[in-house]
Amino acid sequence: MKKKIVLIIFLPKFVISGSGNSVFQMINGLNKKKFKIYVICLNKCEYSKKLKGKIRLFELNYKRLIFGSFKIFEIVKSIYQKHLNEKIIFFSNHHYANIFALSIKLKFKKFKVIGVERTAIHELKIFYSFNDFIKKKILLFLVKNFYKY
Repeated sequence: MKKKIVLIIFLPKFVISGSGNSVFQMINGLNKKKFKIYVICLNKCEYSKKLKGKIRLFELNYKRLIFGSFKIFEIVKSIYQKHLNEKIIFFSNHHYANIFALSIKLKFKKFKVIGVERTAIHELKIFYSFNDFIKKKILLFLVKNFYKY
């Protein structure tokens, strides 16, 4: 029997939206005989009923990625250990999730990482408060310096 490709999808907010719908359609379009799909999201996944039985879903009860990052690492580590001899792809969506995906790549060298951007980079130059300004400046720095990897 041929081994499946393990696809770990990290979508912090898997809600009914353009990005959520795009990922949902991608999951539905993949051949389940070739892919073993895991989805990790923060809070509730609004597509969970539609995806039931097609994927393994992890809905983490965190509002921010920074608070859930250790739990995500634990989940990814357990998936990695379960599928040691299989090809593993980590797919993420959005600036901060893609940066996080690259940190996953540092820990698990075997992983292939696919980061998809749905928003323009210039949106990181628009801010609404001092905290937002600091967060987006750090994110912009990380995007500019780490996306090449």
